[in-house]
Amino acid sequence: MLKKVIKKSIKKPIKKVLIKVMVAIFPLLLLIVIVSVTSLIIIGSNGNTENSGIDMGTSNVSAPVLAWKPQVEKYAKQFGIPEYVNLILALIQQESGGTAIDVMQSSEGAFNTKYSKLPNGITDPDYSIFCGVQEFKEALKKAGVKNINDTKNISLALQTYNFGEGFISFANSRGGYSLAVAKEFSSMQAQKVGWSSYGDADYVAHVFQYYKSNPNTNTNTNIKGGSGKLAKVIQIAQAQKGKEYIWGASGPNTFDCSGFVYYCYQQSGYKIERSTAQFYYDNSTKTTTPEIGDLVFFGTVSNIHHIGMYIGDGIMINAPKSNDVVKIQSYKRSDLAGFGKYNGK
Repeated sequence: MLKKVIKKSIKKPIKKVLIKVMVAIFPLLLLIVIVSVTSLIIIGSNGNTENSGIDMGTSNVSAPVLAWKPQVEKYAKQFGIPEYVNLILALIQQESGGTAIDVMQSSEGAFNTKYSKLPNGITDPDYSIFCGVQEFKEALKKAGVKNINDTKNISLALQTYNFGEGFISFANSRGGYSLAVAKEFSSMQAQKVGWSSYGDADYVAHVFQYYKSNPNTNTNTNIKGGSGKLAKVIQIAQAQKGKEYIWGASGPNTFDCSGFVYYCYQQSGYKIERSTAQFYYDNSTKTTTPEIGDLVFFGTVSNIHHIGMYIGDGIMINAPKSNDVVKIQSYKRSDLAGFGKYNGK
């Protein structure tokens, strides 16, 4: 009996102490959870992960829009424009704020073959993004966008997404996109169809308020230099950024390292056969002063296992490895074997 009383007398103070401790640390635990969740949201909206190798810019969008990022990433990758994920999120912010079922307002576009072509006709948000990403890719292509930092032509593509394909030829006949051209087209179309207004002439500014491009030396997408065919090589190489690495592939949609070099050189007019990094090493003139567009080799003289193209300032453009994409990286590695000028004409 005495033992039971002693046990009870000990348990009560311990219980009180534990309760006090929990009360004291609960706010701290809650703060940790809030900070962790906030960090995840910021990382998710930024999209500029250190290992991505793609200049994606940054988006400043709402939580409802950010919730659609996995679907945007999925279809942007599927249709070959992964570097435009954050710009597409900004577009969604302007189109629907992420809260409409027709998330990208793509029901009236050419890629919608399942639902009504009327505004908000799509009743499946995933399908809306599926169509909208393709619609935007088509606009990028027809607007002649060179890369993610080609702001003028991206502006033309964005306004085309809002106005429709007819805007491209109209704008190009007037020197390309400008706000004045957009307003002129809007006014002309409104009169033509008998509406008080047509589209959003300020659409580009409205989208860009949620997006900022992020050029830097590691993801430079406006490489200048090289001469003759080498300048063309780099121009073509830049256009392949973000495309997936597949072993043995040599374009136009997937590449391995040697296939990437072959594609860019062959498309630039060089007489070059599809071969290995070792073959290109053996058939190049070695140099210690490479020119933009020249080859960068990795491995040893008898075992060259990787190849890229020199673009200056300690960086190269290459197709690195499986589960990666064509991108710009530093060539300053321990396995650097040197530089070469391809001997083909």
